[in-house]
Amino acid sequence: MAAVVSSAVLADAAAGVSGLIAGPGREGVLLATLTEALIVGVATPDGVRVISLLSARGSGVPNGVRLASGSLRGHRVGEQACVGSGGIRTGSLDIRVVRTWSSAVYPIRTTPSGLVELEQAVDSALCGVPAPAVEALRAAWDDQKSGEQRCGSAIGGLIGLGQGLTPGGDDVVAGMLIGLHAVGHSDLARRMGTVDRLAERTTLLSADLIRLAAAGHACLEVLGVLTAMNAGALLDASIDRLLSVGHTSGADLVTGLAIGLRVGARRQEAR
Repeated sequence: MAAVVSSAVLADAAAGVSGLIAGPGREGVLLATLTEALIVGVATPDGVRVISLLSARGSGVPNGVRLASGSLRGHRVGEQACVGSGGIRTGSLDIRVVRTWSSAVYPIRTTPSGLVELEQAVDSALCGVPAPAVEALRAAWDDQKSGEQRCGSAIGGLIGLGQGLTPGGDDVVAGMLIGLHAVGHSDLARRMGTVDRLAERTTLLSADLIRLAAAGHACLEVLGVLTAMNAGALLDASIDRLLSVGHTSGADLVTGLAIGLRVGARRQEAR
């Protein structure tokens, strides 16, 4: 018997997935069910894309669709979904996207004090990835002779490293790519975000978030840190909001963001 679809629930979508939702109808499937989110995989000609259906309390991820009301309970992994024509349907849930929020990273002005404040937050945060893997990434960027090749190897060592739907190593990489975009090195971010067999080496959700970071999209919590830094404001409140994301995802994003911003700032100084 077909599921009975209730009246539509209104929602906002991140710009990173708005085109997919507005496009033709595509079949999807629930990849995971979480307390505040449902993770939907959607087959496209370019591979599997992922949409995160979020409760009103969910994190503002760049592939997110946040419901204005209602519950995400009662769904199961493997449940069929349909995405397109301005909405998403799965089980009894009928979502209509009525607004879009910007997930795009815009260039900012960094300050020495802002970078120090961010790096101090990293030092006190509980990360979800072993310190040697992060240090390898920092050392690769410090090595001017090896160029991007060593950086690519360090990034490869982080992909899929850690636990959960977004392993900590992936979050570090995503944060770094966002940082590079924020200091005007978008071409470099796109090159560094091109990882061989990415979808085979980590979860589909995490692969999609790395792809979005390479394209210059970030979660609202990261954008809040960048906005505060650009304004020359204290970062405490915005960093705290970011650190509250997931178990260690926020801390790992902060770690990568600090690396990307520092690399970009050094390159700007060298011009």
